[in-house]
Amino acid sequence: MLFLDFRWTVFVNCVRQHQWNLVTAPLRNSVELSCVINNLWSKSINSATRDVYTSGYKCFLKFRTSQIEGEEIIGNVMSNISEDILVCFVSYCKSVLGLKYSTIKLYLAGIRNFSIANCSVNPLVDSVGKPLLRLQNILNGIKKTENKSVRQKLPITYSVLHQIYQHLQKGIFDPHLDFTISTASVIGFFGFLRCSEFTCKQSFNSALNLTMHDVVFVSDCQVNLRLKASKTNIFRHGVIIKLFKTNYNICPYVQLSKYVTSRKLNGATDNDPLLDDSSNLALRRSLFIDKLKAILTHLGLNADKYNGNSFRIGAATTCSSNGISDHMIQTLGHWKSYCYTRYIRTSEVDIRQALLKMCK
Repeated sequence: MLFLDFRWTVFVNCVRQHQWNLVTAPLRNSVELSCVINNLWSKSINSATRDVYTSGYKCFLKFRTSQIEGEEIIGNVMSNISEDILVCFVSYCKSVLGLKYSTIKLYLAGIRNFSIANCSVNPLVDSVGKPLLRLQNILNGIKKTENKSVRQKLPITYSVLHQIYQHLQKGIFDPHLDFTISTASVIGFFGFLRCSEFTCKQSFNSALNLTMHDVVFVSDCQVNLRLKASKTNIFRHGVIIKLFKTNYNICPYVQLSKYVTSRKLNGATDNDPLLDDSSNLALRRSLFIDKLKAILTHLGLNADKYNGNSFRIGAATTCSSNGISDHMIQTLGHWKSYCYTRYIRTSEVDIRQALLKMCK
């Protein structure tokens, strides 16, 4: 029965492929349609993922053309990829290139992506759609032999943010850049933002990055920040970050109000970047990180132990230390799962306080 089912599945797939070929034959010369298809295919994944997939694809091409001796590669390199080739490739990535398990998995995903695009075939599964067992075992072996180095970044808690803010108020760089860095730090902390959500990687894109139009003052105590794209918002439905007046020295509402007013006085329009540098260009991630580490060094802290996401980590850690519920932390950080718990850094003081409470 299973054999008949398999034969029937193969037959149905052949019929479908034949029908598809008949339908697409008159359309293959349509340049306009091909452009639409290529554009939609490229939009199916974000640019960062596409870059990694392309790196994996190029690495695989180099491997197939130079590392496998005696194999004649005819036509499309992505066709006829056997499990043996994939096993050799991941072993090559591990032993020769020194790549980690996570990177190798991404490279395999890239091979899969390009193979489906070129040949409509997923090389990572067998004829019945199940994962290749030997390949999976080799990957498990790579994962188990890795030395897992823990490189946890330190959180920028409210107390650290306060030091950064005060330092910038005294003047470090130039007045406008100090204003920009302090504003970015405040909204990064209170908005639980990733660094990529309030800076741009290279060139500014108003369709993706924060603009003046993305700041909406709802009332005299609430301001909304609209994120058009983020790590977990791949379909770009948008996320609204709600910030409120705190009535403390560091206030996201007051900070944004002053900054937006200053930007408008300098001629900024709705489509201009919200955060800009001294040259009126969008604040780049690299510049922000460099300036942040310079400030941390001035404060006597080890700047190497912090990065752009330290604000997000620090916000979650501060909330946890102050007894804010897990549900609220998840809501504030716009997390959709319980992965937010890995952002919380529990200090020895908090552990000691918890043990003391156990004695009451």
